[in-house]
Amino acid sequence: MIRPYRYNEEYLIDLTGTIAESAVETPRASITVPLGSPITIVGLDEKYVLARITGHTPLFRILVHTQRGTLDDVAKELALILSKEPPLQSVRPEMRAFVERQEITRGMTRREVSMSWGLPDKINEVPGFAGGLEEWIYFAKRVHIFLDNGMLTNWQQF
Repeated sequence: MIRPYRYNEEYLIDLTGTIAESAVETPRASITVPLGSPITIVGLDEKYVLARITGHTPLFRILVHTQRGTLDDVAKELALILSKEPPLQSVRPEMRAFVERQEITRGMTRREVSMSWGLPDKINEVPGFAGGLEEWIYFAKRVHIFLDNGMLTNWQQF
């Protein structure tokens, strides 16, 4: 599921997490787009891919600038979304049922969590000895999710 952000009269899909991390409040759009929805690219520039998504009238802007990875990382992410192959093919078999039901469970990867619940509203990173600890915050669900080296270890209601 993709939860776009409101962007003027259009919508912005942030695959990079930079908007979720920014201090500026950017409201989430009131719609969700199921993964696997057909996407038609209508334009490109150095920062956005402009797209139409079947079943949704407004134009979507897919953010391709990233502070959390390279443009190659973004290209790989876009390739998964734009692929004709069902997105669940990239999910480990033992996690597919959770993603299909939009649930989370311990041991999920970042990708599996985001495919299940969408990108978080905010990400806090804490460097550690053996990698990084991340806290993903979903305000609407009132949940903090904790990932250790990219794997879901725990969550907490607030």
